[in-house]
Amino acid sequence: MVGGQRAQPVYGVLFYGGTLAVLGIFHNLIWWYGAYRARLTSPDLTAQKRRALTLTWMAGPVLYGVCVGLAWWDPRISLAGFVLLGIVYLLPTPRVLVAAQRARTSRRHGTGHA
Repeated sequence: MVGGQRAQPVYGVLFYGGTLAVLGIFHNLIWWYGAYRARLTSPDLTAQKRRALTLTWMAGPVLYGVCVGLAWWDPRISLAGFVLLGIVYLLPTPRVLVAAQRARTSRRHGTGHA
């Protein structure tokens, strides 16, 4: 109890999610500048891998924003979304995107194995 009233967990969840969304936006801006504008990435990073990383990270702020919106409905669902996003970011998502892109390209050019 704070000041005679029950604390509202929604505000903590909104702050947490809003912070993640804003940090994600800044992370993407810095990545975009370093990877595309200033070309600060390693020469070993192919354009395909760079694009996969960009697409993977671009989704973060949007999905965090969705989770923030869910907090108004039920903060527990929002928190579950944050945990799920954390797990997804631990997975090798960029590698999966690159593999899917290669498969699509090979099918388009008729070099894929059926």
